[in-house]
Amino acid sequence: MPLGTAMRMAGYSKNTAVCPKQNYLEARGVQTAMQQVKARLADLGVTPQFYADKIFEWSTAVRIKSSLTGPDMTVPDYPTQLAVREDLKNILEVHVTGTDGVVRKLTIEEFIQK
Repeated sequence: MPLGTAMRMAGYSKNTAVCPKQNYLEARGVQTAMQQVKARLADLGVTPQFYADKIFEWSTAVRIKSSLTGPDMTVPDYPTQLAVREDLKNILEVHVTGTDGVVRKLTIEEFIQK
């Protein structure tokens, strides 16, 4: 269900529901609630430094690879590292541009000769 429709069903005015995300987030009550949530998170220790530490922890995540025949090994946890990589690109606003891995396209004749 679109957010504007949900807002109208919840009793918000049609004007507020026109640009639901912007109007909702700018509402005084929502701003007050967001400030309270931010203050509570800060009281619990969830700060920008906490997030930076977590991102580093996830970027260097490891897991235990167990073996029946040998000792357990610590190996990189690639799924976690790749997931945080995507989030980190958005946070740092890194836009990777370049080729799609193609160095040179070959014709069929060139491919057959090689």
